[in-house]
Amino acid sequence: MSKYWLLWLALVFGWFNLYGPSLSSYRTPADGANVTAQQIASRLNALEFLGVLARNDFDTSRYFAYANAMLGRPYSSFFVRTPAQWRAAHGVSGQADAGAFPKVTPERPLRPWRDFVVEYPPGMVVFALAPALFTQDFSTYHLLFGLEMELLLTLSVFLAVRAVEKLSPGQGERTLLFALATTAALGALVARRYDACVSLSVGLTIFALAARWSAGAGAALAFGVVCKGAPILFAPLGALYYATTRRWGALVESFGGAAAVCLVAAVAYLFFAGEHWRDSFAYHAARPLQVESTLGALLIFLRAFDPGIVAGSVFSFGSDNIVAAYEPLLRPFAEIAPVVAIFGVFAWSWRALSACETEFERVVVLAKGVCAIIVAFSALGKVFSPQYLVWLTPVAALASLRASRAANLALFAGLVLTQLEYPYLYVFCAASLPPIFGLVALLRNLALLVWAGRLLFEAPQKQKTGEAAALRAQAA
Repeated sequence: MSKYWLLWLALVFGWFNLYGPSLSSYRTPADGANVTAQQIASRLNALEFLGVLARNDFDTSRYFAYANAMLGRPYSSFFVRTPAQWRAAHGVSGQADAGAFPKVTPERPLRPWRDFVVEYPPGMVVFALAPALFTQDFSTYHLLFGLEMELLLTLSVFLAVRAVEKLSPGQGERTLLFALATTAALGALVARRYDACVSLSVGLTIFALAARWSAGAGAALAFGVVCKGAPILFAPLGALYYATTRRWGALVESFGGAAAVCLVAAVAYLFFAGEHWRDSFAYHAARPLQVESTLGALLIFLRAFDPGIVAGSVFSFGSDNIVAAYEPLLRPFAEIAPVVAIFGVFAWSWRALSACETEFERVVVLAKGVCAIIVAFSALGKVFSPQYLVWLTPVAALASLRASRAANLALFAGLVLTQLEYPYLYVFCAASLPPIFGLVALLRNLALLVWAGRLLFEAPQKQKTGEAAALRAQAA
């Protein structure tokens, strides 16, 4: 297994940290204040442009702006805005240029959620602030943030591998190899967003379940909730995990661990947000269809037959969103479809968990359920941010142990198409939205939906005779 860990370290801490300078570093003294990012990019040669794409520093720029605002340092006014400013931005069609927005020096440190919108739960600010405590230089911040996320992702995989080895000795190497392959397929995005904290939350939860540490499992899942919010969707699976074996004491303990973490985060959130505590929820409720969502991508693809069906895109609510007459009509479908699908996953999980004979099988079923929820949330909802797929890193590897080759190939197709679409295709197409962009996004979303469907409805792959005997002996 050690050779695979060496490959992991080379990929995550080596290859993912090979990138070029930021786009702004290519500005020249002759450039005026109004020069756009597109104009600067047009001057770059192919190698320079690939270096900028590999750097992929847009979201780290956002985190850096938030951290600077909270520390009372000059910050980019492009990212730091009030809810009213974001709502006003949605009425202005076109691609926004962060470089065109001035830096603002605050009179005092700004309070997140109260003085400006932070679309994330309170746990996020810890990861955004940590690198900023060591530097005020953005390039250094970008590097430190990437190393922070790479460390969290590595720890998540390590914990998942240890859990598998405990429950099914000899399967850890296969788990690590699959995690390595999926991480390579998704690309450096895993280190450019803070979503590795969700991967760590899931990895910790699986490890705690394998160790039969119920309070720790609840606390670990709650850690993901207070960092990203969406992992609250996994919580019913944890309840079903215990309820199907009537382990009511363990269920209460897990709830206690989760409640303790959430209480601390809620107190911190209310302290900072004050009367603006609802703003973050209203922010997400008001979000339109993003260009990579399934319905958004469908509208873009249909431009091949009716170019006027989409008027363009607008950067608002932290993403590039569809501007189309049909968008308000389709939005409710993207709000309802994930809910229906996720309740379907809960029903499947109850039945599948009830049929399991060993603890290993139960953990694999739980992993499959989490994978299906992530896909439903991403592919059927209003927003499909590629970083959501980082959450899959430990659970997809676990689910693969009882998945068919066809299912695993569908996942890899979805991940490779994701890396093709973002950042490489996205940078050329997000402004003009040609039908090919919509087609690639649709194919990616379809591949992931096929994968999730196969995980749930295909018969689990049978284990080898020796492995089955070992698991039965362990269960006894």
